[in-house]
Amino acid sequence: MLKKVLCGLTALVVGLSVSQAFAATLVVDNFTNLGPIPPNSQNSWAYSAPSGVLQNSRELYKSAVGSTAIQWGSQPGKLEITTTTLGLTTTNNLTMNYDGNTSGSGYFNPRVDISGYSGGWLNVDTPSVAVGANTSAKATIQWLTAASGGTLMTSELTLTGGPSSGGYAFKLSDFSAAITNLSLIASVQVRLQALGQGTTLVNSIYFANAPIPEPGTLALAGLGLVGLVIARRKKSV
Repeated sequence: MLKKVLCGLTALVVGLSVSQAFAATLVVDNFTNLGPIPPNSQNSWAYSAPSGVLQNSRELYKSAVGSTAIQWGSQPGKLEITTTTLGLTTTNNLTMNYDGNTSGSGYFNPRVDISGYSGGWLNVDTPSVAVGANTSAKATIQWLTAASGGTLMTSELTLTGGPSSGGYAFKLSDFSAAITNLSLIASVQVRLQALGQGTTLVNSIYFANAPIPEPGTLALAGLGLVGLVIARRKKSV
C-alpha cells in the first residue's frame, strides 16, 4: 500500500513540476505532424499548413558532406536526423526555419507577438544531439520596428557545445541586438551546427518565461517528497 502511495505522490509532484515549467508557452513547432519522410537525397523538407507549427509553415533543411551524409529518420512527435559522415565545421547542419511560408524568403503575416516573454527564452527541447568537436546551436529572430513602413531587423545568439538540461535555452535579452519590438516578430530560425556522428532528436521549439526544465531537477523533487514521506512514517512507528 505504501509503495502505491509513494509512487502516486512522486508522479504527482513531477507532473505538477512539468506543468508549471511548461505553463504560458508559445509553441513554434512540436513536430507532431511531420508527414511523409522525404528520401535522404532530398535536403529540404517544407510544406504548408501542418498542425502544431507557428503560423502553419515550416522549412527544414539539412546540409552535409555528400547528399546522404545526414539522413532523415522517424520517431513519433520528434524531428530525427542521423549524421553518418563527419564534415568540416561549416557542414552537418540542421536548419529549422519559420517565416510564414515555405519559399525561404517570407515573413509572418500577421506578425507574431512574443511581448509576454520579454524576459524569457526561446527553448529548443533536444533529448539527443550528436555532439562533435565544433557543435553549436544558433537562433535568429527577425522583427519589424513598426507595423507599417518599419525596418526589418535581425538579432542572433549562438550557444556552443552540446545541449544543457535537455536542450538549448536562448535568453532573449542575450541576443546580439536588443529585440526592440516583440509584438512584430517576422521570422524565427534555429540551426544546429557542425553536428557529430550519431542521432539528433528535436522534440519542440517554444517561447517561455523560464528556460527549458532540467529532468534531473524534476526527478529530485519527486525523490525528495518520497524521502519526506518515509521519514515521517518511521517517526510514527
